[in-house]
Amino acid sequence: MSYKRNELDSRADTCCLGAAYHIVEYTGQVCKVHPYHPKYKPTKDVPVVKGVTAYDDVESGKTYILCVNQGLYFGSEMKHSLLNQNQMRFNGVIVDDCPAHLSHNRSSTHSIYFQEEDIRIPLELHGCMSHFLTHLPSKQELDNCQWLELTDETEWEPYSDRFQNDEQEAIGKRSIMSMGRNRASEETKDNYESNELRAISSVHSLKDTVEHHVIAGMSSGVKLSITAQELSDTWGISMSAAQQTLKYTTQQFIRNAVNPIERRYRTAIQQLRYRRLGSDLGRFYSDTMFASKRSVNQNTCGQIFVNKVGFYHFVPMKR
Repeated sequence: MSYKRNELDSRADTCCLGAAYHIVEYTGQVCKVHPYHPKYKPTKDVPVVKGVTAYDDVESGKTYILCVNQGLYFGSEMKHSLLNQNQMRFNGVIVDDCPAHLSHNRSSTHSIYFQEEDIRIPLELHGCMSHFLTHLPSKQELDNCQWLELTDETEWEPYSDRFQNDEQEAIGKRSIMSMGRNRASEETKDNYESNELRAISSVHSLKDTVEHHVIAGMSSGVKLSITAQELSDTWGISMSAAQQTLKYTTQQFIRNAVNPIERRYRTAIQQLRYRRLGSDLGRFYSDTMFASKRSVNQNTCGQIFVNKVGFYHFVPMKR
């Protein structure tokens, strides 16, 4: 059995799957992958897939199937795989990739932790790179071993503005909480000084060499779509009915299964996986408010969202 490394590398903006991964399904997307150095030519038509690999836990003796959604598949062309920490964190996986000897207070677990399953994968070092070993799963392992999802099924957009917006919102909330703690401290005349780390203690950079290629960016290609003829043949309907069906429905969330559909094949799309608010909590009302003068940020109107239980959210806009 041949084991391959899964290296954690923040310079790869998307998980890149190599020889140790088995494709479960193709998403229908292809990408153009740009190398770190501009002198290297980009790799075209790299498929975006759902891939799995097998991890052997030495302590428990169990084998787990690690599933990577929205990964770029390079197959045998890439001996080892590259995993993006933030793509895993976006799925709720706790990634503590700081080596213990570099941790400011030696508190690092240097591991990947699945909270719901209470399963931890310890990380090792290959030079300065954190990694863990996996192998290509067998059919028996795919059918009988527990599956763990490293990344989310939703479309991964590494350069989306939402990350910057979420970061600014989180920093704003942290500042408000910090102000509240300071006020409480003044009122109780408590001189206790917190040891909470509030700044980045150090930054380590790696110099790229010709021998070590790094994925630095990607651009999405056109999604594959079903045709009216294919829909007519599959559903046994007329061409006119198939054309009307395609006209009035979307073709989002299309999946192309490589293997026979199994019990773990999820049919529910990501948006429908979570429970929805009911009654007055889930009934929202919206209206547009206009101003006669521009604001400091040059906004002239805004959209307000409210419900009957006191929730409100205002979005300033420019006309």
